[in-house]
Amino acid sequence: MDERDASEPLMSEVIDDRVFRKDEIMREQKWEDEEVRAKIRAVLKPDYAEMIIAIHLDGMSCIEYAASIGQKPNYQNHRLQRAEKNSGKF
Repeated sequence: MDERDASEPLMSEVIDDRVFRKDEIMREQKWEDEEVRAKIRAVLKPDYAEMIIAIHLDGMSCIEYAASIGQKPNYQNHRLQRAEKNSGKF
């Protein structure tokens, strides 16, 4: 007798197998995120790189980032625009 649990489908029985590969997908996304961060840090000056990462990858607002480093939002917004212009290098 086959003792498998029939309440859950086999990988070959589903249209989208991502549900079975969740851990693998999460690992790949983490590696890709780390690669992007490393590339940003390699191309931009450290302070610009950290700002781009915090705002564009980590989802901080410019105001939140400015507050976190003790700067005025207007000054940070200007620096962000400059960093984005320079990020065209990659």
